[in-house]
Parts: sequence; C-alpha cells; structure tokens
Amino acid sequence: NYTVTFKGEEEETEKTYTTQTVQSGVKNTLAKSGNSSYVPPARGGYEFIGWTKVKGGNVADFDAATAITEDITVYAVWRLKTHTVTFDSQGGSAVEPITNVPHGDNITAPADPTRIGYTFEGWYQETAGRNKWDFAADRVVRDITLYARWTLIPIVNPVVTYTVTFNSQGGSSVATITGVASGSTI
Repeated sequence: NYTVTFKGEEEETEKTYTTQTVQSGVKNTLAKSGNSSYVPPARGGYEFIGWTKVKGGNVADFDAATAITEDITVYAVWRLKTHTVTFDSQGGSAVEPITNVPHGDNITAPADPTRIGYTFEGWYQETAGRNKWDFAADRVVRDITLYARWTLIPIVNPVVTYTVTFNSQGGSSVATITGVASGSTI
C-alpha cells in the first residue's frame, strides 16, 4: 500500500488537505472529479485547477488516471480568479467595462460619463447611490456593476433687461434708460 498526500488548502502554508491509502498500481479516487464524494479544496480568491506532482507547479499533471507506485505528495494548482466591473451610467454616455481584474485588486476610475442637464457625482455600488466606490481603497472581489449618480443642474431663469426709449413727440428730450429688468417700474 502507498500513501497519497494531498496538500494545498493554502499554498503558502502547505496544509495537508487529506491523505489516501491505495494499493500498488491502483489508481487514486480522490483526484477524480467525477467522484461524488470528492470535494476539491478551496482557497479564497482562487480557482482550483487540479493536482500536480511538482511543488509550486502550475500544470495539473496528477488525476484519477495516475497509477500509484510509491508514496507521493501532490499539490493543489491554483489560478487567481478574475472579475469584470461594468458601469451603468443610468442615462449618461456609455462607459466600457473593465475586464480580467485580478481578485483583490483595485481599479482605476474610467473617464466620467456625461449627461445633458446633469452633473456626474461618482460611481456607486447600487442604483440608489448610497455607497460610493472608492477607487483608491475598494477591492474587486466579484463581478460587479457600478452605477452613476447624477445631480440635476438647476435651471436659472435669466434676467431679461430692456432699453426704454422715450418719444416726447416734439417736447423736451428724455434720456434713454438701459438695463431695465423685466417687471420693474421706472
């Protein structure tokens, strides 16, 4: 009988995931993804790819087809998850998504969208605009959509002014008055 030691819940600690004893020449069952009792190891932010015979290896070269002929230690192969950040401009100009963001990284803010009659206030984690995304501090840990928040630009009624010219009909001359606001008396 030989022992297969599976390591790799946390690559850097080399924690033993489990061990399996198999007879010489018999194929292992734990590394078989079709095994209904098989639960692959988990590591936050990473996707489990498979097992390798090389410590620190990145190619899954050990699986259910591997015959066991000696005691062996195999290691989990991990791939850092990546995510997509999409931007819903909520009526503003389109903003392209940011793809393949490594798990746990932050992102650079895209160019601000534009919307006629509104001022862009920033990107928020929900449509109602309660939790503002901090591009310097917030980390991407899943696919996410960020939503634009807008403030309506108030419409200011312009002051209409007039020039008042007097026609004295042959009488003494009266000076023209300029800059008379609409609705005022002279």
